[in-house]
Amino acid sequence: MDRITRRDVLAGTGAAAAAAILDGAIPRRAAAAPAISAHVVAIGIPGASAIAEVGTFLNDPSACASPIPTSFPSFIQPGAVLDSKRLLVGSSSNFGAPLAIGVGQEGALLSIDPSGSGILHIPSKFARSGDQASALAGFVQMFSANSHSGSTVCTTRVRSQPSTLA
Repeated sequence: MDRITRRDVLAGTGAAAAAAILDGAIPRRAAAAPAISAHVVAIGIPGASAIAEVGTFLNDPSACASPIPTSFPSFIQPGAVLDSKRLLVGSSSNFGAPLAIGVGQEGALLSIDPSGSGILHIPSKFARSGDQASALAGFVQMFSANSHSGSTVCTTRVRSQPSTLA
């Protein structure tokens, strides 16, 4: 008599579950997704990945040892890199910022102001200086890059509404 392993049990259970779910029928098309209200804010972000609105930071020392509003108040001002209305977007590019020596691959977090009237075309080398990089009248700012000038490159430059974004 053959011994039944845990792997055999899991494989059999998985096959039985799939058969029960499908009930022998093959779905003809995927279920409709709920409506999503969205618009394109920026293009030209290689390997775009994580995206999140910055939002409002806690300013409660009992909840957070070093609250951003207390420690870095200029960073959360309107138009600054951590303005609550901005988006943080991950990328596989350094946008021209020199790569740190011996620490891995390129990568950056951009701070993007989505309030403009058009689509932002991100310049591929806007951070080549390695300093506090900003482009498109401040609508795009480098928050962090894997760069020789430090792991975090922040800017607090306040931007004005450009007449054209392209």
